[in-house]
Order: sequence, then C-alpha cells, then structure tokens
Amino acid sequence: MIKPTNAIENFKRNMERTEMLITATNKIAGYNRIYQFNAYNQSNEYGEIVTKVQKEELIKIERSCSEHSIISLCIALETYYKELLQELLYKNPSFFISKDTKYYKKLKKLIEDSKGYDYNKIEKGLKIKYRPDYFDFFDLYSIPFLVNEEIEFIKYIFLRRNCLVHNAGKIDERTKKKLSKITYKYKGSYLPTEAKRLRTQLKRIILKADKRIRLWEEKIPKKL
Repeated sequence: MIKPTNAIENFKRNMERTEMLITATNKIAGYNRIYQFNAYNQSNEYGEIVTKVQKEELIKIERSCSEHSIISLCIALETYYKELLQELLYKNPSFFISKDTKYYKKLKKLIEDSKGYDYNKIEKGLKIKYRPDYFDFFDLYSIPFLVNEEIEFIKYIFLRRNCLVHNAGKIDERTKKKLSKITYKYKGSYLPTEAKRLRTQLKRIILKADKRIRLWEEKIPKKL
C-alpha cells in the first residue's frame, strides 16, 4: 500500500528554508545599519571602519545565503514531485493499475502490498530515479504537471544548482552551452536578486501546477 502524504503542504514548508535564508540577509543588513549608526556616534573614523568591515562581510553572507537559496529551491522541487507521485498513487490507485503501461506490474505490487511505501520506496520499486524519469512518468499517465516554459525554468535552476555545487559557482563553457539551449534566461548578475526572483517564480509555478493536477484529479474516475 502507498502511504498518505500532502505534496503541496510539504512543498510550502520546505520553501521556508529559502525564505529564511533570504530573510536572514535582510535582517543582518538592518542590524548592521543600527550598529554603524552607533559607531558614527562615537566617531567618524570608527564609523567608517565598522561600515567598511560590515559591508565586506555582508557581501560574503549575501552570496553564501543566495547560493544556498538556489540549492534549497531544487531540493524543495525534487521533494515535491516525488511526494506528488506518492500522493497521486495513494489517492487514485485504481486509475494507475487500470493502465497497461510498462509500470503496470510494479505499480500493482506497490499498491496491493501490505507494506507501506513512501516516495523513496516507490522510486526503488518503479526504478525511477532522476527528474526526467518522473516527468516521463507523469506524461505517460497524462498528468498535467508542467508546461513547456515551466520545464525550461526548471532546467535553468538545476543548471544553476549544479554550477554552484560542482563548480564553485563559476559558469564554465560546458554550462554556457547548456544554458544556451534553454529558452529561460535570467537577465542580471546580482546573485541575491536572482535568488529572490527564482524563489518567487518557482512558488508561482508549483502552485499553478498543483492546481492543474487537482483539476485533473477531479475528472478521473475514482473506481474502475
């Protein structure tokens, strides 16, 4: 049997990590201004020293928090589509085992087994692992997960994540080539602003996708 879960609620909770990273930089900047004001009250020279040191530190903090924000976006997305599959299998078992696909036998075993399966076990049972595997699964069952422009955006944030994790944030020629092949483009160079915009766009995309899927669910027969 498939264990119950709520993909969109867990996505919202996971997104809080990104929100807190962005909030942290804003709060630090605010605290710095107060500290600098007090330093200038002591002397202009001391105020200038404090301001210089704090600005240098804030640049590093903003960069680090922004990098981890982008990485956490990918984690939130990965967890969402994995939990989405688990939720859909739990709520609509008869729909999935009524389809004669390459997953029929595996799905039947997962759904009818007395053991409880979460998304990690479902992944192993279906032998799907990577993002394209999940997207192909959704397509196979005509589940309206993402539209083309949204997929292009997802490709972008994963390329940015890979660049940050594996290449210290440097965009090498290989990454440039991959970026040139996707239609989504971010016009800007300030990393904190990019992280905020990517966060906002991802939230919007997933909320829209989840609404599409719920409407799709309403149309499919619950018992076949």
